Amino acid sequence: MPDNHSVDDLVFDINTYRELNAAKDIRDFKQRILNIVNRLGFSDYTYTRLEYANDIEAHLISIPDEIAENYHAERYWEDDVILEHCRSSTAPLRLSVVEDYLACSPVPSAAFGRNCELYRMVASFGYSDFYHIPYKAHNGSGNIMFSVTSKDESSSEIYRKVEKHKTELHLLADAIDFIGTCKFPDYFLHATESRDIQIAPKALRVLTLLANEDLTLKQAADRLSISVDIAQRHVAAARKAFGVSTTNRAVYYALSKGLIAP
Repeated sequence: MPDNHSVDDLVFDINTYRELNAAKDIRDFKQRILNIVNRLGFSDYTYTRLEYANDIEAHLISIPDEIAENYHAERYWEDDVILEHCRSSTAPLRLSVVEDYLACSPVPSAAFGRNCELYRMVASFGYSDFYHIPYKAHNGSGNIMFSVTSKDESSSEIYRKVEKHKTELHLLADAIDFIGTCKFPDYFLHATESRDIQIAPKALRVLTLLANEDLTLKQAADRLSISVDIAQRHVAAARKAFGVSTTNRAVYYALSKGLIAP
């Protein structure tokens, strides 16, 4: 997570972790994600672990099942340029940008034709555009891809919402993978994958260091290679999100709710 977020962004981030962490099972987790996505103004989302995209059942998806069924039945994943991009990059990408690129291609290839066919299939269900967010998986196993869309809305309407909520969407993508990997590894991870978290969110890492290693805030900041001011913002956001007045109470709350490990 970039370090230049405002306290409000950090509060959203911590509250998102808290809301998702309270999920009782994978169905509840899926619904909580959709609730957050809806509050940001979008109707649907998909989440995919790209390293094993064809070997793990897609539990976190709110678009119609028929789209996923057609996608796999027609083996679109073999030619999907968005999937290929998101496997190797963490730069976000809009479906409409790829469509425009394909439309301008002077020599369309068979693969380009397959992608156009895929986009027409998706559009037939009322989805004009998607915003795709690739992220490094928290267990270090390739990338994940979190995507949002809105049914029966134009590409320009979806783009306007993305620009308004871009920070929150990226924070949400990060939180989904972290909480899902920790709480629901049997649904999230392939049998051969590590279940150890290698990349933890910095806001929670600050609290973890304060809780478990008896460090000062400056020492925790140095350990994380961030400024003391950034560390203070993380802690202030945690206090505000948890509704407590002291850092010690924020640490206790995070421990008691399972957001950080003792």
